[in-house]
Amino acid sequence: MSDHLIQKLPLDKGLKIESFIEKHRISITLKKNSGKTLSKIHKVSFPRHWTESYFNSLIDHPNYKIFSASNENTIGFLIILTTKDISEIITFAIL
Repeated sequence: MSDHLIQKLPLDKGLKIESFIEKHRISITLKKNSGKTLSKIHKVSFPRHWTESYFNSLIDHPNYKIFSASNENTIGFLIILTTKDISEIITFAIL
């Protein structure tokens, strides 16, 4: 896993993010998920969640990058809007 994707920030009891990710066999990738999967995760995390069709519009848009966190299943995601001059975190959710 790329070091630039993981910040070396301490969690509870001194646990490092790298250790947590390794222990739980989590991978972070740009693999394509369905709008349905992303919508389900977002719904658990936010009272005003985004719809499946909205996520589908982001999946195919060239300016949006969707990083997925998964072990056996997708357990979270991070969506970044990228343009020529800026990058901005749009939303993220973790089960």
